[in-house]
Amino acid sequence: MAITLCCLAVLSMAAVAADIFWIKDKVDYDFVKDERIVGTWQAVDFVKNIDDFVPGKRFWNPTEENPFAFDKLAFTSAGDCLLSKEGSELTPITYFRHTKGHLLHLIDKVDMLYTIKSYPDGKYLFFQWKSGDYTFRGMKPWYYVIKQVDTNDYLDLVPDMTRSDDTNLPFVNDTALVGKWKVLSIQTSAVEIEKEVYDHLQRILETVEFTSTGQVLCQSIDDSVDNSSFIWTKGSLVSANEPITEAYYFVVEDGKTYLLLPWIDANVIYRGHGPNYYVLEKVE
Repeated sequence: MAITLCCLAVLSMAAVAADIFWIKDKVDYDFVKDERIVGTWQAVDFVKNIDDFVPGKRFWNPTEENPFAFDKLAFTSAGDCLLSKEGSELTPITYFRHTKGHLLHLIDKVDMLYTIKSYPDGKYLFFQWKSGDYTFRGMKPWYYVIKQVDTNDYLDLVPDMTRSDDTNLPFVNDTALVGKWKVLSIQTSAVEIEKEVYDHLQRILETVEFTSTGQVLCQSIDDSVDNSSFIWTKGSLVSANEPITEAYYFVVEDGKTYLLLPWIDANVIYRGHGPNYYVLEKVE
């Protein structure tokens, strides 16, 4: 059960590739500050139910083979989360956020509800641990128990990695793009069609239709992309929900034209990564 926060995203990719059951929670909450959560918290226990916790005793004993998923978590007054594992320094996790009552994994789309309780020896936070047992198997989540060890606000440790592009672009038509396109593969390059198959990349889209008015109509494998997620103008795919824009490209190979469409996902928005690219061919 001790699955790291980073590994959850890998499990999600595998789940989509295998086209299996995957629970997705609502994670698009407005930020509401909770002064009680600000500071550093030490992992102390992992319990089936909150009432199973007894300060000073262990309900679950970590081992070398199955340790706690982290040593410490820290939360800032602006909703940021930081993590320490195996004695490391606190490191920001840009895709892991908090708002009052919720810890949110933005890539895996899980909402881990938390509650804070005071005991004679200190303040403890209980939050649902929604690992693969929850997202892929539908099991009831257990709770991590973390104890507050300081009230420091680590805003200075959190770099601003969130993209903020100018998305106020006028619409310019591109007749070469207008129409319906079928997804062939997904790759890392925007320059050429790659022969390598990237099994680890999460393929969500099946078809994409670009209208002459700037709409982007997506058909996705798991219905996770709606038709209000993106708009387009000549040369650019624009996120309708985030301040992100990325260029699309045409590649001609063996006399046939392919579209390399950037995929604006959480890795681009929250981790500062460059996009992967869908390879599409036009449906005649």
